[in-house]
Amino acid sequence: VPIVRAAPRLPAGQRAPADMDRDQRQAGFATGILPVIDRGELFFQDNQRIYGLSLDSGLPLAGWAETYAGDRAGRYSIADAFPTPLGAQLAVTVTDDTVLSVLGQNDLRAMLYSGNLGASRESRLVCLDRRTGAERWSFASRSLNQRDERTPGRGMELQGTPVVAGDRVFITAQSASGVQFQKCELIALDRHTGTLQWRIYIASA
Repeated sequence: VPIVRAAPRLPAGQRAPADMDRDQRQAGFATGILPVIDRGELFFQDNQRIYGLSLDSGLPLAGWAETYAGDRAGRYSIADAFPTPLGAQLAVTVTDDTVLSVLGQNDLRAMLYSGNLGASRESRLVCLDRRTGAERWSFASRSLNQRDERTPGRGMELQGTPVVAGDRVFITAQSASGVQFQKCELIALDRHTGTLQWRIYIASA
């Protein structure tokens, strides 16, 4: 006789976590988008796309609209990324001529609710031309796993806000495999090429 397991019944008045998660997203309570405004221009990202808009009109900047015409709607985008993952810091860093941001961060709660913990994506730090929105370089998290066999950094994920200082871009990386005993590293990249300069272990928790 086949055994059929019924879905667990929740106490009266208690809602399923997946339903609460969906409602929080729709209401905007879980949005970690941190926009930047500079010289009449607005920049922000949602983990999948980076936007460059005119603060006066709300329309894409002229250079971005030209680079990403048609269905791309004047925005830079990557494929296969969780939109607005809960708890993620969705920030941008804007300089005189570039826009930098980490895209493709994982959404652990979405993975848990779907029952597919193996559905992790690959985060990356992208550097765009501020005027046109065109990609100058991109640094993928998988690069951290292949650089040094002695310290492979398995499952490392880029996160946080890029910091530009001189000819370096600094960003943090955290192990994304599992929810316990994670480690954190500080990563330094060449500002002009995105080439890894060094990485240093900070702490584990």
